[in-house]
Amino acid sequence: MWSKNAVQDIANSFPECGGADSLRRFVHDCLVSLHSVDNSRLTDLMREQDPFRTAMSAITRKLVTSNSLLASMLNDSGTKDSLDQAHRATTREFGHWLEEAKLDPSPRNLDLFYDYLAVGALNIRASVSRTSALGELQQDAMLLNNYVTTVPIASEMDYVSHVDQAFSMNQQLQGEAMVHQMQKNGMLTQLLPTFVSRLDPRLRDRALEFWNGVAHAWKKDGPFRDNLPAYLRARIDAHLTLHREVNQLSPALERLEAFDRQPAAVGMLAVAARELENDANAASVRMLHVAADLHWVAPAGILATYWRTFVRTLQGGYTRSVCTPPSELFELSTSELGNGPTKSYSDDDLQNFGAHATDLEHASAIQGGASWSRA
Repeated sequence: MWSKNAVQDIANSFPECGGADSLRRFVHDCLVSLHSVDNSRLTDLMREQDPFRTAMSAITRKLVTSNSLLASMLNDSGTKDSLDQAHRATTREFGHWLEEAKLDPSPRNLDLFYDYLAVGALNIRASVSRTSALGELQQDAMLLNNYVTTVPIASEMDYVSHVDQAFSMNQQLQGEAMVHQMQKNGMLTQLLPTFVSRLDPRLRDRALEFWNGVAHAWKKDGPFRDNLPAYLRARIDAHLTLHREVNQLSPALERLEAFDRQPAAVGMLAVAARELENDANAASVRMLHVAADLHWVAPAGILATYWRTFVRTLQGGYTRSVCTPPSELFELSTSELGNGPTKSYSDDDLQNFGAHATDLEHASAIQGGASWSRA
């Protein structure tokens, strides 16, 4: 049973944080322990007076009491003040998701509340890294891109499965809202081109066929496009116009007109050629030819939206055998990206954090009035 000290009890349910390089895994595991497909504690968390602050205090408390490498980083008064400011800004921007979940705890609203918590956890990671939330997202993007680029390929299908696992874990770590920001800010621009370029020719063509179908659907005039918000149509058009106008596979019917020189055909084939080139769904028109042509997908904001369908298209009926991925996403350290070795701290550093940990526990007792009833 959860006791009335929600911060302490939630913290006790979290995993240990082993070291600086495992901070991402620690935060990921904390968030997933609160909410996953088959088990969610968010409804219990929402009974607290301030669910967001309760969860953030629990994560911070577990971090500083179990990790001598990172504790002293959060003991600095300036760091605590900046983290508190970041949490307040997060509440102003995303706090309505919590209120909506309280009114209607549907799966979708609980997922949005999870995203709210993920942004708060991002603030904590950014404070430890001495950077902003945007800077921490950039680091996450570098790690994910590095994984996709360097993970060994023993089997094509296992490679697809490993990248899918890494992408999914990254999305659990950051929440869908922040993944969308990563896409819009161009942090994941090269992820899809790099991934597809490493596939064998058969799978690469299957991937290009999939994204050509997506491009056709978004560019073809019709009910789907008509119902899109204007800003989304404009964003897609900005990325795909050049691919449409400079197309190596559009049939050159105007040349046939020039060669035939039949009076009845004058001008007619030119009109037909223009109509065919304007038809994004024409079978003979392929807008995307090589992996590099997929650079627009993430900045357009639709990579995460189509990711699950895309991976299923690549895998077909393949079922991945039970095996350990050759390299875990969260095991890649920042030193592998050229930032130098991670600083280490002695166990004595943890002692300086005693006052801060006590403050967090005291604050949680003030904020949270309800007890945890989940067995």
